[in-house]
Amino acid sequence: MNARKLMLVLLASLVIVFGAAGFGTYYAYGMLQENVRAANHVKIDAELNDQAQASLQNVQKQFSDPAVEKLLTAMSQVIPPDSYRSQFVADLYKYASDGGISVTGITFLDKGVVATITPAGVVTMPLTITIGAGSSYDNFTAFVKKLENNLQHVQVNTLTMQPDANSPDLLSSASLNVEVFIKKK
Repeated sequence: MNARKLMLVLLASLVIVFGAAGFGTYYAYGMLQENVRAANHVKIDAELNDQAQASLQNVQKQFSDPAVEKLLTAMSQVIPPDSYRSQFVADLYKYASDGGISVTGITFLDKGVVATITPAGVVTMPLTITIGAGSSYDNFTAFVKKLENNLQHVQVNTLTMQPDANSPDLLSSASLNVEVFIKKK
């Protein structure tokens, strides 16, 4: 082997060694970046968990306040018992007939769904009340006001009404989505 061939072999070997080192460095740098990214995500998740835990402790502290407990206890004493369902329906029909409103249907949507913010032992009874055609707008609004003002354990969530095409003072249809708060047995 002459010197020229030896030099070319050594030069090719150096290129291969430096190429492998460069590729190894590039590959290691990519893995390092991925690990840094994963560590940053873990750090952000930990910070968010710390914030959520602090918020939860703050809420627990607020609900352990004697004034809040006293308020929730007072609220649960005002809410009628579960047997109130039939009484509510009777009162509803009475208010409707007194106001000249025709209730054509009451649909109970679910039995005892736990409401989002209620005292312990209180559930809501969501229902839809359908009003018949021919009721006047004024009578309907008076009925809704009477329902909300006289039954403190009722909350009207949505209200839809369609005016009569021939007489704008009359309704062709109307419905109420209502929640009735009751004590769970």
